[in-house]
Amino acid sequence: RIGAPHAVEDLPRRRLLALEHERLARVCGVVRNTQHEAVRTAHAGDYEKSLGSPTRKNYRQSLRKYAEQYGEVALERAGTTAEALAMLQELADLHQRSWVTRGKPGVFASSRFCAFHRTLAETACPNNGVQLWRVRAGGSAIGLIYGFVHKNRVYFYQSGLQYSENSRLQPGLVPLVQVVQDCILAGNDEFHFLAGDAQYKQLLSSGERDLVWVVFQRPSLKMQTLEFLSRSRRSLQTLTQTTA
Repeated sequence: RIGAPHAVEDLPRRRLLALEHERLARVCGVVRNTQHEAVRTAHAGDYEKSLGSPTRKNYRQSLRKYAEQYGEVALERAGTTAEALAMLQELADLHQRSWVTRGKPGVFASSRFCAFHRTLAETACPNNGVQLWRVRAGGSAIGLIYGFVHKNRVYFYQSGLQYSENSRLQPGLVPLVQVVQDCILAGNDEFHFLAGDAQYKQLLSSGERDLVWVVFQRPSLKMQTLEFLSRSRRSLQTLTQTTA
């Protein structure tokens, strides 16, 4: 069983039908979702200006508050694999601290998950397939962002944020705006926030598109047996409801 996200326009529909026809695989599920994106504008500096007035005001106000309390805000991009691994660990620590405080385990609680992403960073960083950023205010980290890069598009995957009791300091907003601007300045075509309809994605994006997950099943005795049992159960449920 293989599941993978594709943009609608990239979905190889003819190939999917060919796989079914050749009995190499069966399409057994399609799930659609929304992906928000910040698309590169004509001038790199236009991204901040493209934000809605309330969002832009909150961002600039938060920048000033961080500068007053900690020092000027600056962005650092991992330039080596070693730097990326250090940032990934720092991001994981901040991420876990935040989620544990809310009474939840957090994704980096899994040692297998952590090992996978360390290996991924070691493998993909030299080819710029993985990128990490740290945004600081003075000597203090505000937040770290972890993303993937493919075909000149950046995909936001995970973050670790330093929360504060001061509601005017927005560790989610400032790092993301800084990172999107950095990606635009670096010449990337698009910055994607991936699936989900969270409010911050709507506020920071300039467009959206559909995502499609297609699930394949290879024909095998095990899968055919499971499918038969599933159909039998549905038929029995229908019969029971009809005679009830």
